[in-house]
Order: sequence, then C-alpha cells, then structure tokens
Amino acid sequence: MRCTLRIGCLLTVTIALFSAEAVATEYYVDQNQVGASDTNAGTSPSAPWKTIQKAAATMVAGDRVTIASGQYDEEISMTGSGTAAQRITYRAEVGATVQLPRGLTINKDNIVVQGLELPGASLTVDGSYCQILDNYIHHSEVFGVFIHGGYNLLRGNKIANNGSSWGGQVTTGWDNGNEAHHYVLEDNEISDEEGKGEDLMQYMGHDAIIRGNHFHHLGSNGRHNDCYQSGGGEYNIWIVDNRFEQLSDIQYFMIGSGDHDHIWRGNLMWGSIGWGFNGTPANMRVMNNTFSVIGGGWGVAGVGKARNNIFSPPGSDGHGGDVDYSCVDPIPCCSTRGPHDLWGVDPLFEDFDARDFRLKSTSPCINAGTYLTSATRAGSGTALPVADAKVFVDGFGIAPGDQIQLEGQSERANVLQIDYASNVLTLDRSLSWSEGLGVSTPFAGSAPDIGAFEYSSAESVAPASPTNLRLAEPK
Repeated sequence: MRCTLRIGCLLTVTIALFSAEAVATEYYVDQNQVGASDTNAGTSPSAPWKTIQKAAATMVAGDRVTIASGQYDEEISMTGSGTAAQRITYRAEVGATVQLPRGLTINKDNIVVQGLELPGASLTVDGSYCQILDNYIHHSEVFGVFIHGGYNLLRGNKIANNGSSWGGQVTTGWDNGNEAHHYVLEDNEISDEEGKGEDLMQYMGHDAIIRGNHFHHLGSNGRHNDCYQSGGGEYNIWIVDNRFEQLSDIQYFMIGSGDHDHIWRGNLMWGSIGWGFNGTPANMRVMNNTFSVIGGGWGVAGVGKARNNIFSPPGSDGHGGDVDYSCVDPIPCCSTRGPHDLWGVDPLFEDFDARDFRLKSTSPCINAGTYLTSATRAGSGTALPVADAKVFVDGFGIAPGDQIQLEGQSERANVLQIDYASNVLTLDRSLSWSEGLGVSTPFAGSAPDIGAFEYSSAESVAPASPTNLRLAEPK
C-alpha cells in the first residue's frame, strides 16, 4: 500500500502510550436524569450528580467521570490534579453530545478531557501532562484552543470556525507566565470554512510537534491569513506529515524575530498564496513536502535547507535557499536550482485535477530523493549518531517517535529518544551502519522519493482524512 503522507507509516507503530490506569472511583453526571443531584454519591448512573462542577470539586487522582448528553451551562473550576499513573478523566458518555457553552479551562496536571463539545467557547490548557482527545471546539470569538504548560497531547479533536475580527483556531497566546513547550498536536482536523478568523496556528511556543493534522479552508476574508504565524523567539517547531488544503491567498508561515530551528517535513500544501514562507528562520529545514501553488501566487519563497520537495506549480517567482533534490514544474522565473533537481519535469501526480498528489508508478520522483541525514561514524546497536538529529522527533515521551530506515536496508526502527545536543538517536532495536550511511524516514524503493507521498508498488490506497487512530485509550 501507499502511506497517506508519511504519517501513515508512523501510525502502524504499536507502542502503548497510555498505561492501563486503574480507575479509583467512577462517577456519573446527567443533568437530565430524574433524581440527579449533587447530594447523591454520584457513583451510579441511576443516581448521578447534576453538575460537572461537583465532579471537578470532588475527584482525586485516578477518578473518572462519565457525562451524559446535555448543555451544561456552568463555570467549571478544577480542584485536583492526577498523577502520571492515575490521571483524572472527564469524558462524554459513548454517543452523547455534551456541550460546555462557557468553555473549559484545565488548570491542573495529568487531566484527560475526551469527547466534549465547546460551542461558541474556547478550551484553555494551563496544566501539564494533560490529554485532550476527540473534542469539538467551534465558533469561539477568539481562538478555539489556547495551549499553555508542558508535555500536553492534543489528538483527534475538531477545531473549526473560531475567531472574529482577530483570533483563529489554535494558539499558545501571549506571555502569560506559562509558556507552552514539549507538546504534541496531532491527528486533529483544523479549519475555517466560514472565514471567521485570521490564522490556523499562532504563537506556538517551543519544542512542539504538529503532526498528521488535516488543516483546510483558510483565506479570502480580507485578513492577513497564515497557516502559522510566529510571535517571535519560537524554536524547535516540527511541522510534520500534515495536509494543508484549500488555501486561498494566504502565507504558509510568518516569521517572528529570533525564531530558529523550524522543520517542515512531509507536508502537502495546496492552494493560492501570496508568499509561502514570509521569512526564513535560522536552521530552517524543509524536507519531503509537496507544494502546489494552485490559483496563483508569487511562490514558496525562502526555504532554508530544502531537500526532496515537489514544487508544482511553483508560483510565479518560485523559491530560494540551499535547495537540492527538488522536482520543479513548470520553471518559475527566479528559483534557486540545485545540482540534482528535476527542472521542468512533470512529477506525474496520480490525479492533479482531483487534488490527488500521490505519485504515479511512472513518476520521475520515485527513488530520486536523498537521505535526510547520515551516520557520522560506523557502529552497531541502538545508539545511532547522525549528522543532523533535528530532522527527527521522539514524541517527547507522550507520543510515538519517528520510524527510521538506513540506506540499503529494509528493516525499520522506532526512535525512542533523541539527544539533540549530541545528535544521537536511541532506537528500539539494534542496527548496524557504516560511516556516511544514509538515514531517513521509511522508504519503499532503493532510495527516498521526492515529495510528501512515498510510492509503493502494492495496491494503491487513496489519501484520506486523518483517522484519529490512537494507540490505546486512557482507562
């Protein structure tokens, strides 16, 4: 099969992220149940509490509350944190629509929030080590989600149509003394079909993995629309294996002063743009993306160190930087050309008119790419030294790390931990390598392909929206 972007390969990893946490006490909330009262014990669905606030004021580490359908028009103030082994969980009953029109602020640590709807309101994560799963956040007049704290996982959420005269979908906000760091935003659907806000992402902090999301519909509302606008000083931002689709006269990225180490890898981006990247942070890497400037635009612009990218169509003015192993068609007026570029060569997408950017079996991009990095010395074992570890992620211990594959070998290994200072990958199995051997994300042929989609000769599978697969449900 073909991977849907490169995240399709990653999601086959079967590492258990969540331990089987024992539930200390199971509670129930159902405001519509006859006899529901906050004076009940709350431990039976037949005698539930009436408010979520009662649960928030009662629960301790390991407790879980299941909430029945209803619009809970209440301010919720959490009083207790969970632990790494015993989180506190707020979840909707299976099949229920649980609405919180006043929003929700998570100001404690080790909290799970799952399956809730926030209509016209925001979700704010002030705690750390929290899991925000499968929620629907829409039509807030500011941002849909504010991320603060550290080591938070946001997965499987739908975040849509937030903002008014300003705002947008996801942000870390401004300097609030609780800087966002070491968080994972993955497998979410994030969009602005109604043109409510400005940006899909704004002010993303540092040490962030933004992976496997489906971003779509941005622009044409008369505002300065960016897929990602930096607030300055943002670093170690990995934007990996996402789909940015149906973009209209926008920018991919707006730089901030002091930004560095932004990695764009494995993304599909199509639609009309002004400048793609409005500014090039120090140590920017742009690897294995497919850029298709459809409907007009000047070009992708400065891309830092760029390898294995497709630019087709590339925009009128194209792109520049340390560029190589690109496929560029048609030829723009002002682009940088690398020595191994395919220049004026049709990448042969599966169906351009249907916006299917997979590669046909006859594509010149197959096996035409290079490796993302290389081994710096010969060796064997689970500690692999590489020239540039920053092209990979380890998931910060809260999500899976990348898979890697060595030049000339078919075996793949999972990245468990990365020492970025020493450029060493810790793997889940022993491999052997020679000095200078290529190291990359998984590839199907004799070398990596150019573009976001790795071709395989097995049965073709059409690209799909993120499946929101998770490796294990919190218990």
